[in-house]
Amino acid sequence: MGLRFASRAAAVAAAAALAATASTAEPVAAAIAVSPAVVSTTGPTLRLTDAADTPGKLDLRSARLTQSASSLVFTFRVNRRFALPELSGSSDRVVCVDIVPRGHPGRGQRVCLIGRRGAHALYRLPLAPGGPRPRFVAAHVQHLRRGEKVTFAYARIGLRPERVDWSATSTWKGRAACSRLCHDSVPDRGRAGWRIDAFTLDGCTASGPSQRFGGPAAGRRVALTFDDGPSVYTPQVLAILNRYGVHATFFEIGRQVGPLAAVSRAAIRDGDVIGDHTWSHPDLNASNAAAQLRSARAAIHNATGFRPCLMRPPYGIAPPAVVGIARSLGLLTIQWDVDPTDWSRPGAAVIAQRVLSAVHAGSIVIMHDGGGDRSETVAALRTIVPGLLARGYHLVTVPQLLGLRPAYAYRR
Repeated sequence: MGLRFASRAAAVAAAAALAATASTAEPVAAAIAVSPAVVSTTGPTLRLTDAADTPGKLDLRSARLTQSASSLVFTFRVNRRFALPELSGSSDRVVCVDIVPRGHPGRGQRVCLIGRRGAHALYRLPLAPGGPRPRFVAAHVQHLRRGEKVTFAYARIGLRPERVDWSATSTWKGRAACSRLCHDSVPDRGRAGWRIDAFTLDGCTASGPSQRFGGPAAGRRVALTFDDGPSVYTPQVLAILNRYGVHATFFEIGRQVGPLAAVSRAAIRDGDVIGDHTWSHPDLNASNAAAQLRSARAAIHNATGFRPCLMRPPYGIAPPAVVGIARSLGLLTIQWDVDPTDWSRPGAAVIAQRVLSAVHAGSIVIMHDGGGDRSETVAALRTIVPGLLARGYHLVTVPQLLGLRPAYAYRR
């Protein structure tokens, strides 16, 4: 769900124009608390106002920075109405927020909004020489009256819980708006002090029917799910998801989590979700379900700090007694309605074709990142993900698809 330009030349032009507005470090994940206390997910908020002091409709009137768990929310309002497509480097109009860790100017970031409504991209630029190359970062944008609300994960732009200084900028060069290069900043001079608090995703809350095969069609959302990991193929799956700024759900086998705990932590850090796939992948029944699910859940929580609220029964075998036991443990039973049988290794092209031909709004797609050679699944994903995005689908986690409430923790 990234930025789409009409051509590669347009993308290059946009990048060049955005780079001209900038005067960093790689994303650093916050450590996950072993026993966090669940609290409100709202962090500090700071709103700055500005007078009408620059000609043109992109004169900044206010800017606000808020934290929502692991995301930052940048909200700005301008002097007059504007069309969102105007905010792109290729149109010489751009609104950015500069965030500089206190005492570490070399890690400062300029993050600029470009794209369309809904699923968007931000363009990340270092504010000091020697930082990583500029790149696009996934974000979500909600249109406001004379403004926008931009939400993005702070780890994706190289920030961590710490004190920072920030400012907002609006820059444009349009014959209809200005006779020369126009620029506005909030505050007018310097930057405002603020802080990023240390929240971590702690789990989710089961609600609604105990067994699900799909989700609502509204919003054209699709949930990709992966079973039988973590494995050596999971990092490859994560890399593809991250490339496109999308998320998925991983149903993990408990006994495999310990040796690959770093892989599971990476999934949570990237905004994905982990579900319980039992301790050792047996057929579940009333006599073994509780022990299998509890053991896997404990392994996942010990490795990541994340508490699953979802389980997937091995082979899809879930008698009513098993579904009831899972629900008593706070777990929804998650089945699927699209199955390319990638475990049989029919070839990457076949896997991709089966998913793309069967998927619909609200689908839960089952694939595998463990349990054997999954190189075909990895290869198929390189077609599946952009193919679904090109059709207007939003790739989300199962809790997002089902509207489940996430649980966050504040790490003191």
